[in-house]
Amino acid sequence: MKKIPENLPNRSVSKTLLEQLYDKGWLNYPASKFSSDARLRAGLLLMYNYQIIQKANLHSGYIFNNKIDNSQSLQSKMYNDSLNFYRHCLRSVPAEFWQIVRKICIEEKMPVFSDNLSERQISHLKYLYHIDLCRGLDRLIQLKVDIK
Repeated sequence: MKKIPENLPNRSVSKTLLEQLYDKGWLNYPASKFSSDARLRAGLLLMYNYQIIQKANLHSGYIFNNKIDNSQSLQSKMYNDSLNFYRHCLRSVPAEFWQIVRKICIEEKMPVFSDNLSERQISHLKYLYHIDLCRGLDRLIQLKVDIK
């Protein structure tokens, strides 16, 4: 199982959106065997691996150069591991959950609601997003268990 390093790359001092939602209690879903802490770590792991992929895409010439003995560099191995993990995430999380997991964990944006919705409808949609986020993160936790 991959462990999240304490010092995540390119991490700002402010909290991520996922950590803010964790503080608000959005990751608490009582009908599950996984804790909100486990969901937070799974979301941060997804974000961390996505950042490695994006950084590698920016510096692809440097990362993918083989050494003189044709062995892979450490950066290339990290990129391959992160890309494989991200692909496993895409396959393991259903599409209806992946949309909200991607929006919050990777894009770090909250869903935007239409102006013509009532407060009750917006509250109901937020609840549904909360449930879908927890279920999607539960699938990521299960994926980490299956990869071991």
